[in-house]
Amino acid sequence: MSDIIPTGRPRFSQADVAVLLAAGRAAPSIHNTQPWQFTVRADQVEVRIERRRAVPAVVPDGRQQTISCGAAVFNLRLAVAHLGYAPVTAVFPDPDDPDYAAAVRAGKRQVPETWQAVLYQVLGRRHANRAGYR
Repeated sequence: MSDIIPTGRPRFSQADVAVLLAAGRAAPSIHNTQPWQFTVRADQVEVRIERRRAVPAVVPDGRQQTISCGAAVFNLRLAVAHLGYAPVTAVFPDPDDPDYAAAVRAGKRQVPETWQAVLYQVLGRRHANRAGYR
């Protein structure tokens, strides 16, 4: 799941990787399909859309998968800030690979902003609503 490659930039420790992956997996997704794949490199997490987890009967065009991956990217940005780095995000960084949704990299050292710290603390409090809707 994680492929650590050394670079000259900051390097995530194994504890950092656990924080990042837990945050990414905590994101809400269409029918809780978690339609993403994470690859952790030395200082970034790559997010790919996992098309095999599609729900074509509900959303045939895959739009909700992309939105779900966006939620995971947001959570990863919060986790990178929690680890003490400015999150730097590239959205759809490879035009030849439409499933490569984003890369979230550790930028320069920084103290998380208040809103980032507050949102990071509530990531694990999500729950599904299985009640009926009108």
